Amino acid sequence: MAIYFEIDSYLPIREEFEFLRKSCYKRMEDWREGFRLRTIKLKGQVSQGLLMRMEVFNISGNEGEDISDRIGVIKYDPPIPAQLAGVVKGGFPGFLVKTDEERVQNLDIYELEEVRKHELYITEKLDGCLHENTLIKTEDGELSIKFIIDTKYKGKVLTYNLEKKEIEYKNIINYFNHGISNNWFQIELENGEQIKVTGNHKVWVINETKYKRVDELLETDLLQCID
Repeated sequence: MAIYFEIDSYLPIREEFEFLRKSCYKRMEDWREGFRLRTIKLKGQVSQGLLMRMEVFNISGNEGEDISDRIGVIKYDPPIPAQLAGVVKGGFPGFLVKTDEERVQNLDIYELEEVRKHELYITEKLDGCLHENTLIKTEDGELSIKFIIDTKYKGKVLTYNLEKKEIEYKNIINYFNHGISNNWFQIELENGEQIKVTGNHKVWVINETKYKRVDELLETDLLQCID
């Protein structure tokens, strides 16, 4: 039997997790200490989460049981930016549903067998939002993202295929409106163009060849842009 810790888990300071200190140690604003799990690449392969044998913790449990409280694991929530202190109460509440699509991680083995009987499509999970006034290049010209979502625009949008390294127009797979946010960041590009996005929005960073949260970007990061 094994225990799976998802990304954005905040693991307590325990001997069992000390091997994570060099790469995952994080001190919170309230001075709590622990280890934050993030998506990383190991030998070129994307790794999301941590799997450990249950006997390492000298505990027992049942398949599918949530033992977070028993080990002291909580969800990591990024700190509120200083400029928003006193304005927002915290991050998006975990008990509110953002989408009606079930995550594959939540399916048991029997449900997975049922899923295999159907034709599936693969998507990449990218949290975060663009400001509603952001203009998106489409086959019908530039349209605001608010218009695209409100009208369920059926045309194609301009995208960048990371595998082919080509610009191409693709169909929209889904539409999401995450509501009001006070966690906005403004990215200014070398050409003077500005993009307003939430801190948890991810962008492709060329020099690290991975997606990275906007609130974790450095001035030296090179972003993938489409002219």
